[in-house]
Amino acid sequence: MNELYINLIKTLSAVVFLLLIDFVAELLLVRNIKDKKKSFKIRVGTRYVLFFCFLFFMAKIWVEGFGYLLTFVGVISAALTITQKEYLMNFIGWLIIMWRSLFTEGDYIEIGKYSGYVKNIGPLYFSLEEASELIWGDKTGRTIKIPNSLVANNPIVNFTLDRAFIEGKCFFTFTFASALDKIQEVIEEIDREVDQLLTHMHSGWTKKQQQEFEHLKRLGQHKAHFLLRVQQDRPLGIQLKVRYLSLRKDQKSIEDKIASIVMMNVNSQPEIALSLST
Repeated sequence: MNELYINLIKTLSAVVFLLLIDFVAELLLVRNIKDKKKSFKIRVGTRYVLFFCFLFFMAKIWVEGFGYLLTFVGVISAALTITQKEYLMNFIGWLIIMWRSLFTEGDYIEIGKYSGYVKNIGPLYFSLEEASELIWGDKTGRTIKIPNSLVANNPIVNFTLDRAFIEGKCFFTFTFASALDKIQEVIEEIDREVDQLLTHMHSGWTKKQQQEFEHLKRLGQHKAHFLLRVQQDRPLGIQLKVRYLSLRKDQKSIEDKIASIVMMNVNSQPEIALSLST
């Protein structure tokens, strides 16, 4: 009976000790880390470590012959490594995700052939809210469960980083009969309107995003770029390619603006027309 009481006291002491560590870690996170995503990652990692420490203490306190237990666990672990390699790789993938800050919940990512918003991250799998292929960044409503092991051998693109100005492209094909000077007027209008739109969006960006945009301006990469070429595949005609850099959340607005300018000019000017060859 005395041994039972001693073990209970040891168990209570271990619980209090681990809770105290969690409390201190929480205070340090609140005071020193302002980035919510980074804070969440460290908090989750800390609690997983504390959970395994709790299991270790419980085994040490309540199981006699702990050394033999470790030997037994080692044999079982070796067997599991052979028979359950997939689960082990998934767990290692989770460690890579958490400690390398690859992504966190809410991020928009692309990994392999999958893309979408990270819904949750578990020790074996993470879930993505699938992104639409028709409208960049929109959701399809489907949720994809992806094994963590994919992060070890697949490239990952995280579009939610503060400084993630990504490339956007639009393509329009005009008929060969379209007047080149009128197409040039369309290009000049797109250039002017996109520049004004980015200037308007500038006030809603974070400080880091504004600094990155200023850096792009110094490099001359902040404005839209245009390329005219003969389109030899269907639809045949003169293809206008528009390339620009923007934040992911602004890309749809810019695409809509460019398409609106092209359509208004096509409707108002008989000298230009879009190729409808099939």
